Amino acid sequence: MATPCCPTDVKPVVNNYKGTGTYETFNDLKVYVAGADKANPNKWAIINIYDIFGSSPHTEQFADRLSDSLDCLVCVPDLIVNAWPPENVPPTKDGAFPPGVEPAEGVEVLYNWIMTHNDCRVDRADDLKALKEALVSKYGIAKIGAVGMCWGAKVAFTAAIKNKDWADAVAACHGSFLDKADAETLEIPMCLLNSKDEPPTYESEIKPVLESKSFKDKNVFKNFPNMHHGWMGTRGTGADTDFAKKELVDGFQEGINDLTAFFAKALA
Repeated sequence: MATPCCPTDVKPVVNNYKGTGTYETFNDLKVYVAGADKANPNKWAIINIYDIFGSSPHTEQFADRLSDSLDCLVCVPDLIVNAWPPENVPPTKDGAFPPGVEPAEGVEVLYNWIMTHNDCRVDRADDLKALKEALVSKYGIAKIGAVGMCWGAKVAFTAAIKNKDWADAVAACHGSFLDKADAETLEIPMCLLNSKDEPPTYESEIKPVLESKSFKDKNVFKNFPNMHHGWMGTRGTGADTDFAKKELVDGFQEGINDLTAFFAKALA
């Protein structure tokens, strides 16, 4: 069974990071673009699908870091119009809620929103296919990598499964809803970076599939036993000037390094 989304009550961190990229619009989709001014010699683009807390300083920070590390374009499409307010975790009745959500206490209201809200549907393959076509047209992109956080990991895997030529490699940081069938279906390099909160089925069911592929030398399966779910996303680091925990800073940078090595090998 796939893991539920956000299996932790760790509060998201609101930081004041200011991205160095720009916001562009492709086919009515708002997209944060990091590295547009880079030479981008390999003509790679990485599409990052964020977690359920939507666009934030964290998403800009991750995109900027990965763009600098890979020396390529990194894009973050704004797929959730009315994201879950990060300050209302775990949900309290007096907190802020997305439009249409009846205020209530407890994590069940958050899970129900994830499972039923139209913006949270995991099949965004058409939107992401159109984004790839726009990036190819504007920037001459030759290869696409995708990396999803939590809910976004399932979105990325679903898009890669539905459109076989959409991505050349796909990664998940503390991915949710992933299962054995996802790994079995895909025939492109895969990377799973897991927190201590991911289910044991990732190790028992998904890892063996990655190790059985003909391209297994390009696949990555790595556990971060000291990191909580969301450490690479909105539940992770603060801005560069006000990191609170060195362990989270180091874990975030290790994840960036792992993704850099994975994409450099998988897209070569």
